Amino acid sequence: MTIPTRSPSKLERIDASLIAKYKRREITSFELASATGMNASYLRRAIDRDPVQPRPNKGALIAARKAYRLSIAHLDAAEIANMAHVSLRTAQRIKQQAAKLAPTAQNNAPPSDELHRTN
Repeated sequence: MTIPTRSPSKLERIDASLIAKYKRREITSFELASATGMNASYLRRAIDRDPVQPRPNKGALIAARKAYRLSIAHLDAAEIANMAHVSLRTAQRIKQQAAKLAPTAQNNAPPSDELHRTN
């Protein structure tokens, strides 16, 4: 009596390099499905992947963007729109916000040496 050989499962038929790329998130389940001819939702459920890494702190990103926009606020609105990748109206708002903050920043700035020399 011979023991029947087991046929490979669906996942065993997929190339190991494709599965490795999918696990490293280099390709999506749709790309893997198109390469293998299998259903994308089946592949997502059948292949375990590590959880997605948390994204950077959104508050820090917003603060960095605001600081960058204020640093280029002295330029023309068209240049701000080009450099900050915003619309022209948003560039005008950036200039307005910088104009509101400028007097406050000057009052809080430490005195410069040239203005307060006593000879």
